[in-house]
Amino acid sequence: MASEVKEGIYFERKTMTQGTGHTAKDAVNDIHYYVKPQEGGSLGLGIVDFQGKPTGVTVDTIETEDFHKRFKPCSDHECAFRLRDMDPKKLKAEAKVKQANMHLEKKEYLSAEFEFGNAIKLDEENVKANYGLGKTYLEQGKTEQAKEVFEKLSNIEALFEKENKHVFNEFGIDLRKNGLYDQAIHNYEKAINIDSEDPALYYNLARVYKETRNYDKALEILGTSVLLDPDFKEGAEYMDYINRLKSGAAGAEEDQEGPQ
Repeated sequence: MASEVKEGIYFERKTMTQGTGHTAKDAVNDIHYYVKPQEGGSLGLGIVDFQGKPTGVTVDTIETEDFHKRFKPCSDHECAFRLRDMDPKKLKAEAKVKQANMHLEKKEYLSAEFEFGNAIKLDEENVKANYGLGKTYLEQGKTEQAKEVFEKLSNIEALFEKENKHVFNEFGIDLRKNGLYDQAIHNYEKAINIDSEDPALYYNLARVYKETRNYDKALEILGTSVLLDPDFKEGAEYMDYINRLKSGAAGAEEDQEGPQ
């Protein structure tokens, strides 16, 4: 079942050929529309002006399933429309998060912690700021402080919006790797409730159950991931790995990570 689409600006990335003959070349263009749910479950695609404001002119309608295949939220790319539409405090918080991530990449942990903290002061429920602060604590070995931040993050509803999918996926992996299995399971179950058709979410949930040695549950969940995408080779490989673990096959020791 496709998740609900919120009203707002989305973009479709298209490759178009410019020029003719030997001067022809492909160019990537992001085409923006103001998307609004319609009666009956379809979505209206409206024209936006140069400031990203809806003009009220609807040029087409699209079904939700097709929409998810073609369109992405503006948070997925550098989008001036999204920035213009943001609350000034949230905009400042985004800038602080960007600075903090630069410090984190350089392992400048105190500076990263400071900037993530400043971002949270401006926007308390900023998903990227809270997640970044938790990661900063983890990399410094401050496990208890990281747990507190992750507990708060798991209660921020915005974490589980589809546009933050990459964040809650990485968040779940961090929880698992730090032995926070109950929180990791809760995280992935909420994530699956938002996007029930992503095989990677089931795969990562199965990894949590494998690490708690609930192999049957892990296999059941992996079965769903492969059913959703028969070409999802990671899921099939991990099913084989867990079956070898269950049978005590040589080369399938419990302390191995299994296929990545």
